[in-house]
Amino acid sequence: GTQIGRAIEHEAIVYGAVFYADDTRVLTWGSDAAVKLWDATTGVQIGPAMRHDARIDGAVFSVDETRVLTWSEDNTARLWDAVTGTQIAPSLQHERSVLGAIFSADETRILTWSGDFLGVPDGAIRLWDTTTGYQIGPTMENDNIVQRAVFDVDETHILTWSVDSAARRWNVFGAMKTLSPGDFARALCEERLAGNIW
Repeated sequence: GTQIGRAIEHEAIVYGAVFYADDTRVLTWGSDAAVKLWDATTGVQIGPAMRHDARIDGAVFSVDETRVLTWSEDNTARLWDAVTGTQIAPSLQHERSVLGAIFSADETRILTWSGDFLGVPDGAIRLWDTTTGYQIGPTMENDNIVQRAVFDVDETHILTWSVDSAARRWNVFGAMKTLSPGDFARALCEERLAGNIW
């Protein structure tokens, strides 16, 4: 139980951290609206902080770890160069806090979802072109806060679940089907078996 190296510090609460695949670097994010990359051995920050305009709720690496996808209470998700800290695509804009974001398998698209725990509790799911930052298809509107969203195996459909006690299945153009509890459980098992969620 001995601490290894010095503490990696932000200016405010740290909300999350992940290792590089080879454990040589650590990515952190927090309420100071900053995402930072660190040398895991020395604790020295690598490059400048990647900054939003409000608290950051999550971040993930691309598969090759050259890019970082972040999401925030400033109503945006953003894509960054992992080393230089430069934003490399337009901000992906929602009307409310972005609660999560994932890449498609080939990383040509980004899926984001939003909601507001303090205000009007409605959410939205949006699909984006990774390179241009343009939205693909219409917004998939939900009546309540979206908890999570995942692609199916061939990425032609999206499965979401929310705090209104419902799960919904969407095609990439916005058609929606509300699932029964049994159908939701089966769909969730299929996604877990496919490795899309865990």
